[in-house]
Amino acid sequence: MRTSFNIEPAIRVVKTILPAGFDFQKATWWQEIEQQNKHCLSTIIGSMLLSGFVVALAFFIAAAFRSHGLPPLRYWLALGGLIATCLGFFLSQRPDAWAPWALVIIVTGIICGRCLPDGYGIERFLFAGLPVLTYVLFGYRRGLPVSLIAALLGLAGALLRPAGGATAVAGLLSRADGLALGAFAIVSPLVALLQMTHEATILGIIRRFVFDETTGMPNRDVLKYVPRHGATFAIIQIVNLEDIRSMFGYELTEAIIKLVAGLLRRLETEYRFTTYRLKSHEFGLMFANPASGCADTAVIQAILVKLSHEELLASGSKIRLNYVIGFDEPEGGDQPAEGCDEFLTKADLALKEGVRNRVALMKYHKTHPIRERAGRNLHCYSLLASNIENRALRAVFQPVVDGRSGQIAWYEALVRIRDENGDYVPPGEYLELSASTGLSRDIACFMIRQACRFMADSGLPVSVNLSGNDILDPFVMTTIQELVSVAAGSTDVASHAGAASHAGAACLIVELLESEKYESDERLVKAIRFLRSIGVRTAIDDFGAGYSNLANFIDLDIDVLKIDGSLVSRSMKDSNLRAFIAGTIRFCASSGILTVAEHVDSPELAMILRTDGIDFMQGYLFGRPEAIQSPLDRHGLTLAERIEACKAGQACLAVQAAKDWAEPEAMADMA
Repeated sequence: MRTSFNIEPAIRVVKTILPAGFDFQKATWWQEIEQQNKHCLSTIIGSMLLSGFVVALAFFIAAAFRSHGLPPLRYWLALGGLIATCLGFFLSQRPDAWAPWALVIIVTGIICGRCLPDGYGIERFLFAGLPVLTYVLFGYRRGLPVSLIAALLGLAGALLRPAGGATAVAGLLSRADGLALGAFAIVSPLVALLQMTHEATILGIIRRFVFDETTGMPNRDVLKYVPRHGATFAIIQIVNLEDIRSMFGYELTEAIIKLVAGLLRRLETEYRFTTYRLKSHEFGLMFANPASGCADTAVIQAILVKLSHEELLASGSKIRLNYVIGFDEPEGGDQPAEGCDEFLTKADLALKEGVRNRVALMKYHKTHPIRERAGRNLHCYSLLASNIENRALRAVFQPVVDGRSGQIAWYEALVRIRDENGDYVPPGEYLELSASTGLSRDIACFMIRQACRFMADSGLPVSVNLSGNDILDPFVMTTIQELVSVAAGSTDVASHAGAASHAGAACLIVELLESEKYESDERLVKAIRFLRSIGVRTAIDDFGAGYSNLANFIDLDIDVLKIDGSLVSRSMKDSNLRAFIAGTIRFCASSGILTVAEHVDSPELAMILRTDGIDFMQGYLFGRPEAIQSPLDRHGLTLAERIEACKAGQACLAVQAAKDWAEPEAMADMA
């Protein structure tokens, strides 16, 4: 693609500070500038050609009247040439290519006007307007010498023509020549100044499109059009920049970005790379071609170390920036030119993996499941969003039984997702994805509604799993408050045994993950206390998975502690785990906290836990998670029948249903 004459100066300036190989002519912003500039040039050139045609036609008609017949041949040639030029211009797909022809026509008009007996006036007119066309077509730098040459030629022509006595200026120039040269002298610098301003404006626009405003570095758009010939590319992210922004504000954040940009600039020469600004907290590093020194893991590690050693001073505190680098390194050998989408995607995938695993340096590998995980996340998000949009989510309920009486104390509500085959599956990986994509609110509100509906129909307490972010969401908390009040008004939970008798007639139990940092976040503490104030009981789920300190939960005034199922399952073969669970049970008992053992799948394990003093148990031994419409045991009892049986104080039917494979003595003892 050929660049228009009048913006080539701006391009020449930009080229001196852009990375080598930047094909700016493919950039969208450049094509827009080029299109607008061509439109402007087309308008000017078309106007000049039409003006020339009108003038030639006037001369042609005047000559016909003077000769009382056909005009001389020169008039026919001039008119025919202009008609052909105008047609060629308006039919051309490249109107800017006709710029030299417009100048030739003007110069030819000046020459013909001087030669023709009645063309002297039009020659002066064209001469005075010559600077406008020259600067617009060729730009300031090229137009200036052309205009000076035209001025000298015009002055010489005027001096060689007799002045005509009274019409002369200072005895040398005619008054008409003097006016024409004066107009030229006035118009030329004005047009030159306007053209300089125009070129500076174009350059400023290009700079804003090409360079980041804060750092002055080439931006992501430049990187898109710089081919990669077997070079290493890395993305460096300032992981804790958001925390710094929240703490100190945007001004310090901008100063940090400039500081990091300055550090990277100082390292560019030493490690042979070019820096690009990608996002607010990310920079791209394109290293030199392998032929001139390929960057490897050790080089990038050295850059990371130098950046990490820099300290910042803010409000009297020393701050260190936390960096993570993801990079893609060619495997060796001659590498074909690779587009931005490919190497940028690889480095970005490696960066995300590094952030997820909290690894400061992560290299992309073909065999690494980064890309597959990204594809799986995309698939899961689409499926989850479709479930929410089409109201395909389903709630299932698993019983939690009293460790002494065997009665159902409450049910835990669990969400199920409909997969692409139409089967309902446990949430698993969908839960983490929902939290990072903003869909957790929809799932939380759905489960709260289902739990409260179950409570209203059955009169039994129900527990539902929520995250720390869920209980900090005002919409979720308002939903809980409204639905709990409705459910409480239509149930008689206080008369039910089990959890109600221990927990004080609470109809809804909110289970919170142990991994949340409740003790260090005052907002979470206030949210938990608010739940208690509206009659909602709280439980800590999966305790022991992270081996948290139990004392951290005492100040939260929780009601229930659910011991992680993986610990419970392994406790039969691990005496240390059994001692840990027994100690936890005793500590909770002395602190007024109820305990639940998860994943209780055998009578032997149930007997051990009962001996250790567990309050409640949950697992396949007592019932699998089932939909409300489904039978809850092998006896075929419906939900209503099971509820009535539990209200009547009968023993746990799920345990009775398991007697065909359980030890009779153990089952008798359980009953």
